Amino acid sequence: MPHLSLFSHLPAGAVPAGTAVTFALRPLRAEGFSNAQLTLSYEQDGGREEHLSLPWTGREGIYDVFSTALALPADYTGLLWCT
Repeated sequence: MPHLSLFSHLPAGAVPAGTAVTFALRPLRAEGFSNAQLTLSYEQDGGREEHLSLPWTGREGIYDVFSTALALPADYTGLLWCT
């Protein structure tokens, strides 16, 4: 069963431009993930995409944690989709 916060970002919700946000993926360790990638899509910038590696950063009980921190662009105002 997947962890309720399989994918998360902190702070959650809308944030001001330029804010540092931490993105994390928490799959079950038994699923055998060895790497993870995050795709950011900037809706108000023509759907421009940015691909980031989420390195393994540790374990939380039965979950592996892959995470990275990113300072969002200070000059971008709009929706940012994460997959």
